[in-house]
Amino acid sequence: MVVKRLDTRSTVALFVAILALLVAGACSDDGGGRDGSSEGASGESTGQDTSGEAWTDVDFERLVGIEVEGYTLQNPTVTEFGNARVEYVEENPAGPVALSARVTFQDCDPFICFDLASEPGEGQRSNIRSLLPLIHIDNPDLVEEIGSDELAGRTVLAAYFRSFVDRDNGHSTANVYQAIAHDGTNIISINVSPSFGPAGLADTAEELEEWMGADEGAAVATDILTAFSTQLD
Repeated sequence: MVVKRLDTRSTVALFVAILALLVAGACSDDGGGRDGSSEGASGESTGQDTSGEAWTDVDFERLVGIEVEGYTLQNPTVTEFGNARVEYVEENPAGPVALSARVTFQDCDPFICFDLASEPGEGQRSNIRSLLPLIHIDNPDLVEEIGSDELAGRTVLAAYFRSFVDRDNGHSTANVYQAIAHDGTNIISINVSPSFGPAGLADTAEELEEWMGADEGAAVATDILTAFSTQLD
């Protein structure tokens, strides 16, 4: 298997932005500090053991080669900036389209490894929402679910967004489920979305929902996290 090595920061831009925005919300709401201890969004200890070793390039190359049953592995990539990613596509989708999971691996420090069991405050939810294009943020029919969840026996921060907006020159859609898990030293981020084929975008809001709801996104994220969960121990 050939592992691509890229000199780019864009591969984890969204992931890092979510972490930064959550931390910003936590600091403004709760007065959190940075003293070298592992603290969460509430300023309390996360209970995570940060004594483990951060992943190295050797680990990244191993991680992006792990197969997940029922999924096709695509585009394994190790960057020059201490992170890696790989994509998994459903082989036999139960729904009308295959779902795709982009998995990002990265080490973290105690400042961004916040307590995933703490429910985000409204300020943090607003920050996460702000990563969507404005056309979807302003959509009164935007479907949004953000909060702590349990996947594959682990606590994760989960976020799901679905939006369909008609425009004069066509329509715009958003349909994504994200789960973030960490052990205080390393982070796995899983982004699930429909894998668009020749059919392109969904033609209606109903079709978009049929392609992937929050439960379907969570099911794929669970499959992926199950395969990688022990890598966080």
